[in-house]
Amino acid sequence: MLTWMQDAVVRPVAGMTKQDLDYLFDANANSIGALLLHLAATETYYQMNTFQGMKWDSWPNAVKQKWDPAMNLGDAGRKLSKATIWPTI
Repeated sequence: MLTWMQDAVVRPVAGMTKQDLDYLFDANANSIGALLLHLAATETYYQMNTFQGMKWDSWPNAVKQKWDPAMNLGDAGRKLSKATIWPTI
């Protein structure tokens, strides 16, 4: 799946600007960047559940604070700190 993800997801967005990644089509939309973070959050939680044997949603609070807005999207996803997130991805 990770090989597929590289081709299907990462390559098409390579070279996009922060403005491109943060663009919201309308007030209810999620940005491309938020959707990418959603995939990263899903992968993080999946690995914790699968490889560390953690029950779903039993993550430490620090992990929840970092990944829940991206996992749940909606209003929380639209408020992600774009200026500080993109350089770390």
